[in-house]
Amino acid sequence: MNKDLVGKIGELDEAIFNGGIEYQYGSFIALRAGYIYDSQGDIKKPTMGAGLQYRHFLFDFAYIPSSSANKPLDNTTRLSLSVRW
Repeated sequence: MNKDLVGKIGELDEAIFNGGIEYQYGSFIALRAGYIYDSQGDIKKPTMGAGLQYRHFLFDFAYIPSSSANKPLDNTTRLSLSVRW
């Protein structure tokens, strides 16, 4: 859950809720699925992602699919490459 500290602290109607699961096969591949719920921004979408690991290199991919309406975060793709020492 994410909530701005501006405004009333006890109200959760402005909060953004994120949840998800990850399935990891060995130490090589990970598959992710999730959901984002933002009532103020009218964003209620499933999300998906994957991760690959080869030795000390990690590649992560995340995607929020589009809907029929033009909303914020439609077709958002995030990529990252990490190196572990």
